[in-house]
Amino acid sequence: MAPPEARPIRFPLPIRVLHLTRWLHPVGGGIRTYLAQAAAALDPAVVEFQAAALEAGVAPAYLPRVRYLGRPGDSRPVAMLRFWGWLRHALAEVDVVHIHGVFNPLLPSGALACRRRGVPYVVSPHGALEPWGLNQRRAAKQLFLGVGGRRLLRRSSAVLASTPANAEAIRSTDPRLPVRVVLPGVAVADRPTVDFLREEFSSTLRILYLGRFEPVKGIDVLLDALRRLRADGSEAQLDVVGWGDAAYTARLKAGVLEHGLEGHVVFHGFLDGAEKLRRLRAAHVLAVPSHSENFSFAAAEALAVGLPVVATANVALAPWLRRYDCGTVVPVADPAALAGALARYRDPALRRAQAGHAHACAGRELSQEVMGRGLQDVYRDAVRLRAATAG
Repeated sequence: MAPPEARPIRFPLPIRVLHLTRWLHPVGGGIRTYLAQAAAALDPAVVEFQAAALEAGVAPAYLPRVRYLGRPGDSRPVAMLRFWGWLRHALAEVDVVHIHGVFNPLLPSGALACRRRGVPYVVSPHGALEPWGLNQRRAAKQLFLGVGGRRLLRRSSAVLASTPANAEAIRSTDPRLPVRVVLPGVAVADRPTVDFLREEFSSTLRILYLGRFEPVKGIDVLLDALRRLRADGSEAQLDVVGWGDAAYTARLKAGVLEHGLEGHVVFHGFLDGAEKLRRLRAAHVLAVPSHSENFSFAAAEALAVGLPVVATANVALAPWLRRYDCGTVVPVADPAALAGALARYRDPALRRAQAGHAHACAGRELSQEVMGRGLQDVYRDAVRLRAATAG
């Protein structure tokens, strides 16, 4: 007699997913952008989005539901105890926990609380398990992984990688980790909206940098490349959009003076919404000179409006730039190569051709719809596995 068919595991919708992050910035940053895009990408009929932050702040407008924010003035131990107490009770109303980060208190506290309550959890390392990230304070990070961090990652329902290359880097730290690839996504315009034929930009190459200000981003290399461009007789303007540590920002501005680039570099600060979109539409090319980048939302946002991208080989989206012919890939920390690549975009024909390719790439690979489907599959699988284990 044939064995009876296994009954499909059913669970109520929407799946209640609680995102845990160390802080919730009202302005830029990789995890901030990830959360904002995920909240927009997920179908509320399938996933109920919730968020909680360990540290005090203001609930940002881009998130639909923030359940917990730390209290101002709490010391780190007090903040942890208060958070732990809240989380133990909150998990009674949660189906899946999504932990953002590895080398912060959220992984041990969140994962251990989930295991005690039988709630599945997934982890997004956000570059923490890339070689660049692991080499910062390496001894402390290896100690953390050795005394329990690696075990908590193995016991997760999934460790989320942003690209296949990022997945390989994560697996190289431990081949037993349950790695899943879910590409982050952005809102994609209906058609390429960048107007490369506007007369006011015809004689000057407009280069855009968009992102945080920190050494890993290679902004100093970009300033050197701009100096070389101008020394070769190319008219070029660099618009810098972003934010970061005040001391580091001051060093970047000193570099502008050192390279004789006064009047050719404009720092706009953090921009969002319509202002950021206006800068993307006014540029000829986006530069992503990072030493290491496990995704690059800036590149994805540029491609989504039809803006070509020049990026280093260590930017995880570099294979897409090659595959779709929507940008140029250069070696890391090579200002001469970066300058040469940027100079190519003085050609309007190249810009127009790559604009269409960029928009097609974003629509097929990097949309919010693609991100939403990927995350929903991960959350469904986590709940199914929990139900199957419980049964």
